[in-house]
Amino acid sequence: MMIKKRIDWIDYLKAFSVISVVAFHVMDGMHYEAHYSGFIYVLITTLTKGVALSAFFLASGLFANSWLKKEKKFLLKVKALLVPYFIWSIVYGLLNILGSSYVNHRADFSFIYTILVSPKWHFWFLYYLFWYFVFFAAIQKLRQRTQMLVIGSGFILGLVFPNFWILNNFFPYFIAFYVGTYFKEIKDQIQRDSLLRLALMALPLYAVYSYCLEMNYELATSLLIPLAGITSAFFFIKLFMQVPHMGWLQYLGQRTMPIYLLHVFFTAPTRIVLLKLNIQNVGINVLVGILAGLVMPLLVYMVAQKLKINKILFGS
Repeated sequence: MMIKKRIDWIDYLKAFSVISVVAFHVMDGMHYEAHYSGFIYVLITTLTKGVALSAFFLASGLFANSWLKKEKKFLLKVKALLVPYFIWSIVYGLLNILGSSYVNHRADFSFIYTILVSPKWHFWFLYYLFWYFVFFAAIQKLRQRTQMLVIGSGFILGLVFPNFWILNNFFPYFIAFYVGTYFKEIKDQIQRDSLLRLALMALPLYAVYSYCLEMNYELATSLLIPLAGITSAFFFIKLFMQVPHMGWLQYLGQRTMPIYLLHVFFTAPTRIVLLKLNIQNVGINVLVGILAGLVMPLLVYMVAQKLKINKILFGS
């Protein structure tokens, strides 16, 4: 029973994260296309960048220690992360070029070479996650204090050399991943804490992070990402530990990869069609866009399963 409960809240956390990401890209499209920048846009933007992504990486870190014990562990991550990353980056890039007159962020054929070292669009998540596992494996033979020193040094290097490779955002989110690898040690503390206490820890940090992000204070934002993200993730973990079983949310949480990879293939066309029909109501656009971004990728995934190509397209 305890194992089932544990799986439930992990799936809920992942579902919350991917819904936030879909909502963010829907709102981002409205921001560029319809110049909407109201409260909902700011809220979803800060919630996604400051909380949902950290929660995603923290949830991924939960399984890093068991992954280390597997044979051919790096090959497994290549298949699970890099293969889908390259497939969908290329597909999306080509569609972006073909529909260049309809999209907000245009590409050219040079992206085929640049994605090797510089991830584009929302696919950066898979690229980062692959290197998080590699980096985590590389520092395992070091003592814990030395590991933290290496991570801290990398964080500082990212601030000093923000344009070098992916250093700019690598370590702020890696810290959440790293905390996830130690979750067994901190789970009991989260279970003992009250929701109110966790909320009082998370809300001030989230508020300051939101302000710094809105004001474009890049240094402060980088410093606050792990603090606001991790404390907020702890709050949602505690919340999801207490909620009753929700099959639909668990279903989404178990299929975050196809949703994450494919949602923009459907949210952007949905927005274009709605605006062409002169439906400019933000609420309608957001609701329909989120539904399209969640439902359509799941339909594609079902087809891929029937064709037995789901592991190639979406990892194991």
